Amino acid sequence: MLSQMFEEATLNVLLDLPDELLVSIVEQLDGDRHTLCTLSLVNKRFQALSEALLYSSIFYRHGFLAERILEATRTRPGRGAAIRSLESRMHPAGSPEAHASIAGILRGAPRLQEAIIESPYCNHERWRKVEARTRWGSALEKIFQPFVEGSAIAAQVLSVEQKPSQKPLQSLSHLTLHLNGAGREFWTVEPRHACILALPALQDLHISSANILASSTSLIPPTFRSSLKRLTLDECNLTMDGLQNLMAVPAALEYLYIGENHYSPEEEDFPTPQPYNELCRRDPEAFISAVAQQKHSLTSFVYDAKQNMADWSVTPTRPQSARSGFSNFEKLGDVDVASPNYFLTSLFISSDTAPPNLKSIRFGGIEMHGVLFEEMQQARTSHAGEDFAVPALIRRTVAAAPKLDAIAITFDRIAGELEEELREPIQITGKYLQKRKINLRLLQQPTRFQLVRPQLFGEELRPDELIYANDGTEFTPWRAYSPQHVTTYTLVGLDDWEQVLGVLDHGVDQDWEDIDESDETNTETDVSEDEHAEEAE
Repeated sequence: MLSQMFEEATLNVLLDLPDELLVSIVEQLDGDRHTLCTLSLVNKRFQALSEALLYSSIFYRHGFLAERILEATRTRPGRGAAIRSLESRMHPAGSPEAHASIAGILRGAPRLQEAIIESPYCNHERWRKVEARTRWGSALEKIFQPFVEGSAIAAQVLSVEQKPSQKPLQSLSHLTLHLNGAGREFWTVEPRHACILALPALQDLHISSANILASSTSLIPPTFRSSLKRLTLDECNLTMDGLQNLMAVPAALEYLYIGENHYSPEEEDFPTPQPYNELCRRDPEAFISAVAQQKHSLTSFVYDAKQNMADWSVTPTRPQSARSGFSNFEKLGDVDVASPNYFLTSLFISSDTAPPNLKSIRFGGIEMHGVLFEEMQQARTSHAGEDFAVPALIRRTVAAAPKLDAIAITFDRIAGELEEELREPIQITGKYLQKRKINLRLLQQPTRFQLVRPQLFGEELRPDELIYANDGTEFTPWRAYSPQHVTTYTLVGLDDWEQVLGVLDHGVDQDWEDIDESDETNTETDVSEDEHAEEAE
């Protein structure tokens, strides 16, 4: 009895506090879903305060939970208005209706700022079978509809009947789409899909497994410029015209990641055979011309070129058609180029093509026993000067980029121990750069059988392994390739969030519309017959 009286007295004290103090108290519970759900059952006042945090960040893997969240936000629109972050990382077991419910959640979240939408079948080994059962292609079009409705060019795409009274997604600034197409591993960016580029607040867009064609941006007016600052094209099929048109849309892009399709060559034949990928090798001048549309603002550029095994033995030559290369990119300070040989480096690094303010560069996909260190061994046997033991790539980079302070080189896997005859020239190279106050890092790629991009929910890729650094670390022990070291990833947090499902059974769908306002401590749900009738309908 005394305990109950004490609890009631404590609750009455809390209820007498002004809203400012109650908000501060409730904010301390952010992240404690169980307590917030319990608090939402106290009365309408606490429900409003706690649900603002409960619904601020939404994450789900299962379709039934997506449907419940959609129903809850429709019951009380304030719940949808509280959503700031949405992660829809659907499990393949979901139904078509559950997948399509994402669209309703997007429409009901006017203040949504960040969204990640992951197809249940993206990078899924059985996507062909499960896609046919769940009609993902139909759901995909429904998911894109809110993006079309919220875009700045909606009037050109939608009929009068389709235009919403209030545009959705006007606050969305970060968007990640890991999708697949209808009956395909890759999805094609149709003109209406490209409306995402015209969302008014979008600054960061990450898409993967996409076909980007010349027609993809055809609905975007030539004079339109988006607010996009960061663009990541992850494991995509790109045509040159598609890249050219896409680069014309942002007003001032700062970060660009172009990742060509490495792992799904069978997807390069749709829609109809296209001149996909290897863009820089196909036409260096056109490639640079496309990217140069952002030369006034681009600060960081990553180009992960498709690795054509036939190119490995090609003698590197500077393509004369590339003209001035990246020398007009005044703000470009960080460059990351992944290619199995030197072809691309001549575009980025030479006395008249390098970005003038380049500070950091990484070369990836290079063979340790290939061209890079042949000069080292030749210089060592011919007793040439110490500087000549430094690879030409390094010397050319230093000469072309006077503001450089960091070089990283990622090699393919190294079988066994690093040969002793390479250690000395590597150290010579390290000291050569150290004198010029340039940090050097040599790394190797993780061993075989790793997960491939894009990185999806629950996947944690192992980073490249450090071999050598000239900052005093020198040579480090690393794990060379062997059959015992085939696993280079872990699956993390697969369903940790689902532990709160029991909590969500209480409070999430609680509605206080019919609770007596005079009873401020009522913790029971009073659902009227009218509400039951509405639910039945």
